Amino acid sequence: MARQIKIGEPLNDSERWAFSLLASELPDDYLFFTNLELLSQIGQPFEVDALVIGQYGIYVVDVKGYVGQLEVDANVWSLDGHHQASH
Repeated sequence: MARQIKIGEPLNDSERWAFSLLASELPDDYLFFTNLELLSQIGQPFEVDALVIGQYGIYVVDVKGYVGQLEVDANVWSLDGHHQASH
């Protein structure tokens, strides 16, 4: 079971489910922080749902509670064909 460090509380049921899944499914030597706020280079805050530190990398997890066909690339995500710009 991975070790979770709660910075903030889950904002919804999707986050609670995702954090529980991460804790139970990630290897024991993984660590993840949940609901933390980081500042961009210009000082603008943005919230990170989960930051996972693993054996081979650091992963940023953005939790969505959507149902449907989700397609994602580095700059845009699309739910059932409706495009949204990434932050």
